[in-house]
Amino acid sequence: MYCLPEEMAPDERLQQCVELFRSQHVAVHPFHHIQVRGFATLKAMVKRGAYANRERALERLSGFFYDLKHISSYAPYCQAFVDGSADGCANGATWDCA
Repeated sequence: MYCLPEEMAPDERLQQCVELFRSQHVAVHPFHHIQVRGFATLKAMVKRGAYANRERALERLSGFFYDLKHISSYAPYCQAFVDGSADGCANGATWDCA
């Protein structure tokens, strides 16, 4: 709402935001929807007791936010993601894509 003119009434600015999120533009670009669902899932897991140990949580979630941004940006436009983790590469793992 900070991008809208300050002269607009707060209710009118809020209505502009609602109209944006209901627009076709947002509907055809699902980035925010996917990202918000990912954050909601993480929040639900934390509320159920996951990641209670702060040190382990920081270690396990270190790439989560980058991964979620990547997935929400590209998932709507591809069939699958391949995890090219360092463990697989270091152990000489190969992919059979036949």
